[in-house]
Amino acid sequence: MSQDKIRILLIEDNPDDVFLITEILSQQTKGGSFSIDSADSLQEGLKKLEAGHPDVVLLDLFLTDTRGSESFERMKPFLNTYPVIVMTSLNDEALAIRSVSEGAQDYLVKGQLNRSILVRTIRYAIERARIRKELDLANTRLEQLALNDPLTGLFNRRGLEQVIAQKTQRASLEEADVLALLLDMDDFKRINDTMGHAAGDEVLKEITRRLKTSVRASDYTARIGGDEFLVLLPATRLAEGVQVAEKARLAIAGSPIVLSSGEPVRVTASLGLATIFEPNPSIDQLLTETHAALHKSKKAGKNKVSYEVLNGKTDFTVEHRPSDIVVELCSKSRFRAVSQPIFSLTDRKEVGREYLSRSSIESFEMPDDFFRAAFEHKVMLKVDELCFKTCLETSALKPFEGRTHINLFPATISHGTFRDHLRTAPTGNSQYCIEISEQQIVGDPSYLVDAIEGVKKAGYLVAIEDVGFGRSTLESLILLEPHIVKLERRCIRGIHQDKALARSLKRILNVAQALNTEVIAEGIETEEDFEVLRDLGVPFGQGFYLARPN
Repeated sequence: MSQDKIRILLIEDNPDDVFLITEILSQQTKGGSFSIDSADSLQEGLKKLEAGHPDVVLLDLFLTDTRGSESFERMKPFLNTYPVIVMTSLNDEALAIRSVSEGAQDYLVKGQLNRSILVRTIRYAIERARIRKELDLANTRLEQLALNDPLTGLFNRRGLEQVIAQKTQRASLEEADVLALLLDMDDFKRINDTMGHAAGDEVLKEITRRLKTSVRASDYTARIGGDEFLVLLPATRLAEGVQVAEKARLAIAGSPIVLSSGEPVRVTASLGLATIFEPNPSIDQLLTETHAALHKSKKAGKNKVSYEVLNGKTDFTVEHRPSDIVVELCSKSRFRAVSQPIFSLTDRKEVGREYLSRSSIESFEMPDDFFRAAFEHKVMLKVDELCFKTCLETSALKPFEGRTHINLFPATISHGTFRDHLRTAPTGNSQYCIEISEQQIVGDPSYLVDAIEGVKKAGYLVAIEDVGFGRSTLESLILLEPHIVKLERRCIRGIHQDKALARSLKRILNVAQALNTEVIAEGIETEEDFEVLRDLGVPFGQGFYLARPN
């Protein structure tokens, strides 16, 4: 602050006082230098506050456009943002002192102004405001530490107890059901014992991330033990709760957790679900009731979801048990397709559309969720084929002269029965492109060469998506010779402020150019990233900044 000018907003309607204060602060002494912006009415001053960011406000308590202490009353909403020093005449000092007690940083008596007093008051006010903000921030952090688990950021027992007190009482008044879901990691002690507690902490953080993506925005999640998590589900039927629990279980068990050391760890969890009928239960009561359901899951072989209905209320029908999900996954009526445009980055002209699958199965609407369930229940091929057919049919209803992109799993393309589906593509002006994810290619990509060649012979273009850093990107591109590569979102997001990311992207573009392969950037979410990609010569792109799926 000593190197820069202190910005002052002076709200004063007396020209003589404005001149006096300006003259005092323009004197070049050790007090530093000041930049003064003045307003001759409170209304003008408030407008300047909303438009600018002064370091301090000097406010005359008696302006001609206000009455008595109204100036300070209307300034109160800004007191937490800006340090305000009130100014008054000799006979109004009591009012100034009251203003300080209500939030002003200090006061000045106009008849006693000199440079020493004025500069000292301004600097002290700014410093006190800075200290107050730091204290407020520290208090906020202390409150968070009191209510949140430091490792995962989730609620701790105390934090969840506060939520329970609010949500269960409200649910009782509204006669709505509240569920509690207890999640316990299977054999977690083995990870800590064999790999160390640092590895265990990494696993818990990743479990937290997966759990957050599985539960709903209205749910409340807490870590209440070393490897135990408790989720509160307000206004939720048991059928819905079972779906949420199953989605969480699949998210945790669906893929290995890769540690910072590069070592993969596969983990599972057992879950117990219970309906809460008490108006204000304690955490211990919830644990007692959900532990009964959790014990069922452990006893059944772990990596299961079980549920309990409490207080003898058993008139509940679970509409979607985990075992019934297979039937719904294999029903074509459960799927629909949305499309997201692909644009030329030079002129923003739409050049293609990617069709994306969605499900109407409750809690399994997005591809990550229903494909994870399909994999677990060994119906991945069936579900992928249903999604492919749905996307084809939807695209046929919306004729388009550009390219039509549809996603498939590598395992589906390489399966012998899939060739018949390639002949079902509708004819028309659109050229069809099959996208496969580079991240889903298992091991040596040579096992896909024949299958990809068959796709090309059937008249389709081939795109490899999620191309980026790591894995066997270069080997896949050389062996499979795709027409198009789609850049992974991690190569794109934040590139406008990450020079290392930009350098890595240039290398990928050079590889694509050498292989005569077209490039599409996925996940463009900001104008700044869009402009950098365009300037780097990326020809095509898609993302929320350009258009959302619909």
